[in-house]
Amino acid sequence: MAEKGEKYLDGIVQHMEEPLFAISISAFLVSIIGAMMETILNIIAILLFLLCIVSIYFIYLYFKAGKRDYTFVGIPVLILAMAVSFWYAAQKSGFALRDLNVIAIILGTFLLFYAISIHKILKLKIAVVFAIFLSGLVLHIAPANTVRGVNWSGRYLTALDPYFYYRHANFIV
Repeated sequence: MAEKGEKYLDGIVQHMEEPLFAISISAFLVSIIGAMMETILNIIAILLFLLCIVSIYFIYLYFKAGKRDYTFVGIPVLILAMAVSFWYAAQKSGFALRDLNVIAIILGTFLLFYAISIHKILKLKIAVVFAIFLSGLVLHIAPANTVRGVNWSGRYLTALDPYFYYRHANFIV
């Protein structure tokens, strides 16, 4: 039993040495950091553009070495979409800023699970279910983030929350 567990951990460590997997994890972490620190969104966007270029370079090296796996192309596409989202978020304020940050986190979540499924750690179906579930959680909690200058925002999780309607029903009766 211990050998099977050690073999599984060795496989995960081997995937961590894979450059595209490391780039995907770092892009996901950068998206989380970018959503928390609104003052450095331009730097985050530039960093994600650089990660996109580096991932394209590694895909080029894979193709040059004879590994013609076209599923790798999804990684720079998702990183580029995250970078564009942060670039637009840096130019916006208020609700648009918050919404674009949430979109970037959701894209980062899909990037993370896409990379996990490409490297055969999880099956694609399971990775998609996890990505949708976590994206739904992020989307549900996003309105709890208070927008600067709008004091009433962030008081309730979302209008879809049943407790939101329960509190307002108590005021009506």
